[in-house]
Order: sequence, then structure tokens, then C-alpha cells
Amino acid sequence: MESVDVYLLYCAIKAHFGEGDYNFHKFGGKSKVSRKSFYKRKDRLFFVKLANRLKEYDDIKDYLVDRIDFAISKGVDRKKIIIDPGIGFGKTVENNFEIINNLNHFVELNFPVLLGASRKSFIGISLNLPENDRLEGSLAANVIGLQQGVKIFRVHDVSETNKALLIANKIFNSNHLIS
Repeated sequence: MESVDVYLLYCAIKAHFGEGDYNFHKFGGKSKVSRKSFYKRKDRLFFVKLANRLKEYDDIKDYLVDRIDFAISKGVDRKKIIIDPGIGFGKTVENNFEIINNLNHFVELNFPVLLGASRKSFIGISLNLPENDRLEGSLAANVIGLQQGVKIFRVHDVSETNKALLIANKIFNSNHLIS
């Protein structure tokens, strides 16, 4: 599976042509390749990412709907779109909590939703912890994401997150009543 940040066109084009490491944090600047030529290719998986200026979940949702409509109008297959509400990325601590608490509104768009809350600064600020000590906060955010309907998680601590999500999923799907 490949992912591309469509917000940064230069990065998307580099990925489109398979040029090296296309982590979107490493690219910037402008490109002379048009958006039209970029969207001609339909066999990649594209992330529809939000602009940093958007803070509240309803603004983010509206922006993502607009970008999804644009991508589809340019021929991107609906099945290849994943939405990422963009935890972090210029938002306040409170904005991040609001987005996580309202992930179900993104899930309602009927596209897979990605949650990338692992070790983010909002966890560190809230718990006064350095990046490598944010496991519990990351797990809490991911469990809430699972409860809200998120299907894809970007994480640092894969084994620990997998175990937490497996147990949370069993709890959420339990139909047994204790009497």
C-alpha cells in the first residue's frame, strides 16, 4: 500500500513517478507538473489531507468532502481514497481532542479513515511527557479511534497498539451480558 499527501503536489508527483523516499515531510517547493497530469494515474492510493488552517472537525470534514469530490472528478477511484483528518499539523491540543472525539463524523463519509495520533505533541503536552514516553496516550487515542469507526492507524508502537486494539475490539463487539 502506498500513500501520498495530495496537499503537497510536489511530493505526490515524486511518488507518482516512484522517485525515492516520498515522505511528505521531506519535500516542499513548487513543481512545473500540472495537477491534471498527476491525476491521470489511477493505480495509486491517495490520501486526501487537510489544509493546516482548518481547526474544527466540521471545517475539516467540509474540506475533505471538497477534496474527495475533486479527486473523484479527476478520475481517482473511490476505492483508493483514504481520509486523514490530520491530527497535529498546526492544531491546538483541544482541536486534536475534538477531532478524535468526532472521528465518527469522518467515518460517515464512507471512506476508510486513518488516525495518526501516535506520540503526537498533544499527548506530550497533556501528560508533560517526551515523545518516547507517550505510549499510553497513543493507545488511548487509538482505542477511541477504533470505537469511533477508524480502520487504519499510523503508529510507532506496533505490537503494543495491536494488542490494545485487539482487546478493545473484543470488548466493543461483546454481546454477552453478565448476570
